[in-house]
Amino acid sequence: MLNQFYIVFENRALDSFSLKHIQYNILKRLRELKYVSYRRIDVVLTDVKEEGRRIEWDDKKTANIKCYVGLSFGEPVADKRSTQAQYRAIFNGLEVLWEANQWNVDDLRGVYSEIEQEDFASSISYGKTLASPCKKHKAAFFCEIYPEYCDYYLLFLGNKGKVEQRIPFLHGHPDPGIFFNFFSNRAWRDNQYFLLSDINKEIFYIFNVNEPTSSLEYRPLNNTLEECKNYVAAFQANIPNSERLRLLEGFCPAGWDRSGSGSERL
Repeated sequence: MLNQFYIVFENRALDSFSLKHIQYNILKRLRELKYVSYRRIDVVLTDVKEEGRRIEWDDKKTANIKCYVGLSFGEPVADKRSTQAQYRAIFNGLEVLWEANQWNVDDLRGVYSEIEQEDFASSISYGKTLASPCKKHKAAFFCEIYPEYCDYYLLFLGNKGKVEQRIPFLHGHPDPGIFFNFFSNRAWRDNQYFLLSDINKEIFYIFNVNEPTSSLEYRPLNNTLEECKNYVAAFQANIPNSERLRLLEGFCPAGWDRSGSGSERL
């Protein structure tokens, strides 16, 4: 099954994070085509018209495709016209790969048609759905992804998957994968509270099945309170990459000392 699908601008002056809404929207649909045997597919958008569309690499496990999209459609702040052009360029490139494998290109065109009918809206469920100890509730993360940001929600589900609570907790980074790699711990504390925390378990988003909002709690262990607050700030929307790196500078994972030697914490 296709596990990794990435889209980037060849021109590094352009912000490839503005393509994340497209990347996740296509990936979740390609995964439904069970015959796609690649582990990873990379699509590089070039602004060099002469390069057209072609397969740069293909070993039947991973593939790299390059395809042309006009520079005017590669601005960091993407409008709908730009988004449509990017989708068309990407699917034109994917068709080359489909033809090389003698797969049904109509399937690919059907995927594009579905996206078009949904007005290019991008949303995903992220990670596994986790049941409460009493099995009466389930917790699931849901993300609405846009060119400049992502809106993050925690869903509490009841019988037959009915949404009981839809709790917004972050207007943040446009790549949910980056956020959830940092905030990678999720678990029910009991039948009422669900927790999302960072890899060090120092920063906690706390969700109550009976409340429509979340709370944030800090329990510094390996980093200071100020540093923990910086890490939360780093994942907010509209933070320049340089500022995000500054806010994350000095992050110290559990099990490492401040010198970076990797010795066990006493």
